[in-house]
Amino acid sequence: MARRRRVYEGKAKVLFEGPEPGTLIQYFKDDATAFNKKKHAIITGKGVLNNRISEYLMLRLGEIGIPTHFIRRLNMREQLVREVEIIPVEVVVRNYAAGSLAERFRIEEGTLLPRSIVEYYYKSDELGDPLVTEEHITAFGWATYSELDEIMNLALRLNDFLAGLFIGVGLKLIDFKVEFGRLWEDEEMRIVLADEISPDNCRLWDARTSERYDKDRFRRDLGNVEEGYQEIARRLGILPEAGPRDLKGPETPVKARVAIRYRPGVLDPEARAIEKALANLGFTGVRGVARTRIIELELDAADREAAEAEVRRMSEELLANPVIETYSVTIADR
Repeated sequence: MARRRRVYEGKAKVLFEGPEPGTLIQYFKDDATAFNKKKHAIITGKGVLNNRISEYLMLRLGEIGIPTHFIRRLNMREQLVREVEIIPVEVVVRNYAAGSLAERFRIEEGTLLPRSIVEYYYKSDELGDPLVTEEHITAFGWATYSELDEIMNLALRLNDFLAGLFIGVGLKLIDFKVEFGRLWEDEEMRIVLADEISPDNCRLWDARTSERYDKDRFRRDLGNVEEGYQEIARRLGILPEAGPRDLKGPETPVKARVAIRYRPGVLDPEARAIEKALANLGFTGVRGVARTRIIELELDAADREAAEAEVRRMSEELLANPVIETYSVTIADR
């Protein structure tokens, strides 16, 4: 590493000049920090685990069309990534009350929120990463309104996909923090996911016991930080001796039904045509016509909960378009 030009060093990673123009090498450190660097420790092996977990998740996101800066993993601690212009705003998506939100509104940690909440924080260690609004972001020129719209859409797609992926291996995605950047290619710019996705910036609890496997183990002195990260890697199937299948019992066939329909406000031309045709036939007063696609399937699963989690993953990755469609899953009684 000494022969490479160091471009930037953060709390948990170092960026070095890449082998080709427009690329960087992202090195994962074992450093763990909390409370704006007031708490610091070295967790042996953390960087290796975060590198593998982030690689796995970035690849999965790329498969569903979410643009990222990730190119490939180089070794146990390094990734090759595209050089991007980082937008100095941390985007936090919350599904359950935890951390600062729970403190701010005096909500019990683990409480399911009415809907996912997206927050913005100005990326500044000196200022303590303050909570900001869209008005701050646009007024100070950190991002434009159109860029914020794209960031919001990507963040919600990320949340939908990751929540389904993690519940499929018995983990609840409590919240997560991500960063985005501007990627310039042939004088064209697009917003892409940057930085990393790992237990350092995701709160992940066991779906049954609510045991924490993320950085809160370090923040709150719960101990066994590396073991928590290892458990996440094991459930994702990254550690060679284990994988998601280890969590399942004997599998038997389960029947499932997925009902898919457009989100409210999204135009459905066929539903509109049906409504007009009914009116032409004399069926007056008909409105609000909506179509629902039904997909029935049979799969092997240990129980109804495992079957539903698997079908939700199928829906997120293939059966439904999460940007414009919603879906519901029904598992038949055995």
